[in-house]
Amino acid sequence: MIQNPTQTLLAPWQYAGLMLSYWCPARCEFCYLHGSPEHTYWAEPEAIVDWWSQLEILARRTGNSVKIHLTGGEPFGDWDRLVRVLELARAMDLPPVEKI
Repeated sequence: MIQNPTQTLLAPWQYAGLMLSYWCPARCEFCYLHGSPEHTYWAEPEAIVDWWSQLEILARRTGNSVKIHLTGGEPFGDWDRLVRVLELARAMDLPPVEKI
C-alpha cells in the first residue's frame, strides 16, 4: 500500500550501458551476451548517441547525470565506429563516457 502518492518509489538510476554490437572475436562459454564472431550487426553511431542523449535527458529530470559505458561484444572491434560515437557525443556536449 502506498502511504504517500508523491513519494518516489524507485531510486533514479545513474549508470547505463549502450551495446555497440554482440560481435566478439572470442566465443567464451561464460559470456552472458553470447558474443561471437558470427554476430555481424553493429549499431549506428548516430543511434548510440541518440540513446545516450535520451538517457541524459531522463537523468536530468531527477537532477542527475547518467554515467554511460559503451559495451558489446567487443566495442573495440570496430575502432572507427567507436571513435565516431565519442566524437558525436562530444559534439552534442554529452558527459564523458565512464568506461568502455
